[in-house]
Amino acid sequence: MGLFDTIKVNRDFVLPLPPDLGELSIDDIFNNEIQTKDLGESMSIFDIHSDGSMTEREYRWVEDEKEKGDKKSDRLLDLGGSMEPTGINISVPAPQSIEFYCYVSKDAYENDYCIEWLYFYDSDPIKRRISLTKFEKWPNAERKANVKRWQDEMRARKVLFSKWYMKPYLVWADVVRWVFRKYRRIKNKLPNDFKVERWLTPL
Repeated sequence: MGLFDTIKVNRDFVLPLPPDLGELSIDDIFNNEIQTKDLGESMSIFDIHSDGSMTEREYRWVEDEKEKGDKKSDRLLDLGGSMEPTGINISVPAPQSIEFYCYVSKDAYENDYCIEWLYFYDSDPIKRRISLTKFEKWPNAERKANVKRWQDEMRARKVLFSKWYMKPYLVWADVVRWVFRKYRRIKNKLPNDFKVERWLTPL
């Protein structure tokens, strides 16, 4: 699937829908995650307001108090913290065409659904156009069977690892994983064998 952005659609915005939703309800769509790949794919959140205007929610990285001043790592992912909204909304540049979509997968239904829209967004409200471009459904029995199989396997695995005779194996597995993590870190810091060979035989 890759990266995407999330779109939150105001319920007062006229979102075109098929005349027959079948099992679906309006809540299934508006409460679902609507995504797009046309706005930068930065995992940002955009809002389509009731008048059709679009804004992007601004966030900032807030470092955990205990991590402040820790200079052991200069990588963002090594620091404890979270992204928090600033309360500032940034206007989305116009004009542009934005395709967004959502998938509805509910075990209570007999089908899964994919819905797509195309929004011709413009700063002039009169020029804005949105159309429904896809409404597909397919039986979800196979998906539900696969999920159930995976859940059963995870439960069986949890029961197995809770047995007293599995404790030595778990300790052994932790040691092996720690050794190989260290090995990979050291290996990644070493030059490749071709460079070592050239260094040893410079002539």
